[in-house]
Amino acid sequence: MRSEANHDVSEDRTPPSGPTTPRTDATTPPTEHLEPHPDASATPPTERLESHADIAVTRANDDAPASAPEVGTRAATAGPLEARRYPVEARVDDAEVQRPAGRVEARVDDAEVQRPVGRVEARVDDGEVQRPAGPAEARVGDAEVQRPAERSEVRVDEVEVLRVVELLEACVDDRTVLAAIPTELRVRLLTAAGRLSRPGRDEWRSMARALRKKERRTAREEDREAIAQTEIRSARRAEVFVAPARVVLSSEPHPHPSPNSSAGPGPAAEAPRELSKSRNCYVCKDEYTRLHHFYDSMCPPCAELNYEKRFQTASLAGRTALITGARIKIGYQAALMMLRAGARVLVTTRFPRDAAERFAREPDFASFRDRLAVFGLDLRHSPSVETFARFITQTESRLDILINNAAQTVRRPAGFYAHLLALETAPFASLSPAVQSVLRRHEEAASAIDEAPMPSSFLEWRGGADAAGIRSSALLSQLPCAYGDSEADKRAFPLGRRDADLQQIDLRTMNSWRLALADVPSPELIEVQLVNAIAPFILASKLKPLMMRDVTNDKHVVNVSAMEGQFSRRTKTDKHPHTNMAKAALNMMTLTSAPDYAKSGIFMNAVDTGWVTDEDPIVHSQRKQAEHDFQPPLDIVDGAARVCDPFFHGLLTGEHVWGKFLKDYRSVPW
Repeated sequence: MRSEANHDVSEDRTPPSGPTTPRTDATTPPTEHLEPHPDASATPPTERLESHADIAVTRANDDAPASAPEVGTRAATAGPLEARRYPVEARVDDAEVQRPAGRVEARVDDAEVQRPVGRVEARVDDGEVQRPAGPAEARVGDAEVQRPAERSEVRVDEVEVLRVVELLEACVDDRTVLAAIPTELRVRLLTAAGRLSRPGRDEWRSMARALRKKERRTAREEDREAIAQTEIRSARRAEVFVAPARVVLSSEPHPHPSPNSSAGPGPAAEAPRELSKSRNCYVCKDEYTRLHHFYDSMCPPCAELNYEKRFQTASLAGRTALITGARIKIGYQAALMMLRAGARVLVTTRFPRDAAERFAREPDFASFRDRLAVFGLDLRHSPSVETFARFITQTESRLDILINNAAQTVRRPAGFYAHLLALETAPFASLSPAVQSVLRRHEEAASAIDEAPMPSSFLEWRGGADAAGIRSSALLSQLPCAYGDSEADKRAFPLGRRDADLQQIDLRTMNSWRLALADVPSPELIEVQLVNAIAPFILASKLKPLMMRDVTNDKHVVNVSAMEGQFSRRTKTDKHPHTNMAKAALNMMTLTSAPDYAKSGIFMNAVDTGWVTDEDPIVHSQRKQAEHDFQPPLDIVDGAARVCDPFFHGLLTGEHVWGKFLKDYRSVPW
């Protein structure tokens, strides 16, 4: 801060051309202090400063003591010229430094002002004034602050600052204190005091830049903290994911418990928080600063819509739904939504016993255990898919909803699933009664497959091979299909380590999500097409007669797709082309066949679940979180809500859409 006293000193540096009358008030130093040293041209700077200090000490008893506004750092702020024109004296601006009521005399010794040679930054510790060399580190008291090339924040203890102030005030009251300080330390002390009280233009600019940077950093940290407190982020920090209960603002009435949640409504939400820097909404791309209590990546209108859709439901009592790939994540949550809406749900997965145990752990399992059936089915084995469709057609009286949810995005080696085999191969009698109850239909299917009549048009599969994906769906996961599958990599799949979805931790540094066309293994290419496109084709075609058996004109086929399958998307990279082409094929099947199915009262749509999972290898995922605070904008409940929206919304409004590609509850181009 520049003060009027500083301005006066600047003007005094240019002596007037005519004779002047010296000022004699107490605030002006004796006039001889303003005269240049007679031997300035021949005296080294250090000796000149020392001689002036001697003069100042000699005249201290004759002259009036200088007041604080005039006790500046004129001798040390501007180099040798200033040192020649002014004696060594300390100047403290009253507007900048406030003294306590009682002045404490400061004792000055070498230890209080000594600093190591070569240091550049200031250290205030028990009266010490030190400056480190270079911008490496700042130390205040016992606290060290590591500093990169740019300056970082320095914490200053008020007690230490007070001791420095008392030392300077003692020098102001009695100039002879300066004479007691060794010459080198005195010059450095006054130089530092002068630069501090009268910074140059570059120093002002540097300080302003540092303050602006500090403000931005503080605002960024506050925004990060606010984002971290959103419910979607809090839920991800849990060791095991649990769908958050619904909360409302304190000003809104408390809702009834949602059928989509086993828990009652949660506590009232806090008031929305404002971000210092605007963000772009994940859905509409508009900028926003008001943060929703649940979502961290949506503007308030989009966040409210998505939050309401999380808990949307409609009565499915008396209806039957079939969903593939419902052991974990989106499929599992979608199955729960339909079960809690009253539907009878048929679930397929490669690991039926693990899926059954997951459902049995739900707090409200008893309310839907009689309406749940879990089947083992490996969608990579197309004969098993067709055999399963034939079995369902023969044993079920109706089918209202078909959800082709299962998808293979990143292929996992055999070692990823090895920990599941103990349960999947255990004797059926060793399972709990709850697990047995939901697996009984699967056991019946496995034993009845061979007795089912074979259509003459169906290719004959000898030796029961057509049922391998049903009888041995878990064991098929251990067949080596690609290089490296034959030996489990214990480093990539550490034993006993699970993620929030109770899935095996995958520590591989590379997976197919980062592979270009020439790098994708052929087995993975084939598997992705079988799971993502061929299996949905078989199920939708073979189960159509069953869906037409009971005409209600409100039946649905939901093909779970992704934006990777959209031709009009401009943000595609050259990675994972095999996944993109599989989803594009599923989209084309939907667009082509939806009009035909709509004639039978079956409404077929493709649905993008949204960005729920970061498919990158864990090392890249963690790096993005650390550097950019990135996490997917949606969770698995949001994905499930999008999957169930076509039939929930249709039943609630009577408007059943078909032949659409739905993203964020809206139709988007193919």
